[in-house]
Amino acid sequence: MPTEPTPTEPEPAAPAAPAGSAAPAAEPAGSAGQSGAPDATGVLQQQLVESLMAVIGAPDDVHVARAADEVLHTLDTRLAAQQAA
Repeated sequence: MPTEPTPTEPEPAAPAAPAGSAAPAAEPAGSAGQSGAPDATGVLQQQLVESLMAVIGAPDDVHVARAADEVLHTLDTRLAAQQAA
């Protein structure tokens, strides 16, 4: 008796990873004031949205979940640093 369900179709993890990694290169950081921090934060926020959408699309993909977690921690660290400044 199996205790865990087995996946029945391949996981579409490949399209989700390039979209998240391409976002920082698409938006230059520099037009928003103090050393581009707001632009970089905005890019991270957009990456988080894309990462969470990828998790919704592939809820069983560990790599997609770890990538989303990494973006979340990076954004959290950046926002904490901005709050402290």
